[in-house]
Amino acid sequence: MKLFCDEVSTFFSTLSDSEAINTIYNLRNRFFPGEDSKQEILEGLKGIFESDHVFSRLEHAIMAVWNKMI
Repeated sequence: MKLFCDEVSTFFSTLSDSEAINTIYNLRNRFFPGEDSKQEILEGLKGIFESDHVFSRLEHAIMAVWNKMI
């Protein structure tokens, strides 16, 4: 898993911000099409944020960005 994460990180580090956002959006449409899938992604992300039993202001802001981005 670490190798995969390193490869993804390396790949995204070569992209501009707009290219990275477009790539994420396109991959979301490819693997998680539709509003139900979008909610599944957001619920998963929220679950990660709540794993420490604190849903911080920063995490709320990140959720808002992801909600608009995907």
